[in-house]
Amino acid sequence: MTLSFQLPLTAILHRMLQNTIGCLHKARDHAQQHGMDETELLNARLAADMLPMQQQIEIVTTAVRGTLTRLLAAGPDDAEDPDYAVFNRGVGARFDPPVSTFDELISKITTLLDWLATLENEHTQALQPESITVQMHGQARLFERQAFIMHYFLPNFYFHLSIAYGILRHYGVALGKQDYEGMPVYQTMDMTSLPRP
Repeated sequence: MTLSFQLPLTAILHRMLQNTIGCLHKARDHAQQHGMDETELLNARLAADMLPMQQQIEIVTTAVRGTLTRLLAAGPDDAEDPDYAVFNRGVGARFDPPVSTFDELISKITTLLDWLATLENEHTQALQPESITVQMHGQARLFERQAFIMHYFLPNFYFHLSIAYGILRHYGVALGKQDYEGMPVYQTMDMTSLPRP
């Protein structure tokens, strides 16, 4: 048996990006309280061969933009535009110039959320092409739509957010699991108040 359900993609993205803003606010406050240069945290890595925290966030923001424009068959005009890259940057990838403050990084996510709201207003019905093509460095990856969302975009989206969270936590920022997850989506009840079967 296969269970199927409608995936509220933009709601997932909005919630997780808002949660990430909250984590970055805490990181900024941590740096200020401990007299740290913010760039120390912005450029921190979990391992020497991994990308720094701020680039983990940039990868997420470009992937959200690139994914939704492709799902809406709305671009990008340049298939290899790094502003619409969907995780496949490869070696020697082009990134934006590094930011020097958390407020700058937060602004990037806020701008993305504003764009996301505009996109939702302009496109009430996604065109949902049957296949999605992601191109970079002269190579193309062709996906079936559902596989692209479920098995490529979402795992990578959560991966890079988790890495950014892990970096901040490793460097002492007082984050908990709920900072990553967001406010609980459940109600806590006394067991005696639950209906009997």
